[in-house]
Amino acid sequence: MAVVIRLLGLPFIAGPVDIRHFFTGLTIPDGGVHIIGGEIGEAFIIFATDEDARRAISRSGGFIKDSSVELFLSSKAEMQKTIEMKRTDRVGRGRPGSGTSGVDSLSNFIESVKEEASNSGYGSSINQDAGFHTNGTGHGNLR
Repeated sequence: MAVVIRLLGLPFIAGPVDIRHFFTGLTIPDGGVHIIGGEIGEAFIIFATDEDARRAISRSGGFIKDSSVELFLSSKAEMQKTIEMKRTDRVGRGRPGSGTSGVDSLSNFIESVKEEASNSGYGSSINQDAGFHTNGTGHGNLR
């Protein structure tokens, strides 16, 4: 029976290979490492047996990439809920609850910058004859 362990404190630079190395000698099935990341350096690891999970928990306080990690018994339900929340967070980076994807938010941002630039006179015909060269010096004597 597969058992899920929650890992906290994983450094940003660590990857699945580092996690598997930390748990050398324990069986983690293919696809059994799920890195969430975030401020708390969260990951979920699925172990093949109860015994492997018990031995994994005993490694709490150990180091991955010079960072101390803490291990807790978890569940597939908690793992799936956390993964889904992270996925939703990554997709909806617009206003909370706006439902816009990160790509849509970027497109909206670019359009708003273009609109702001055109309204400010940069690149528009409004200020082309304002009395200044493109290098910022005046046409005439502006004392």
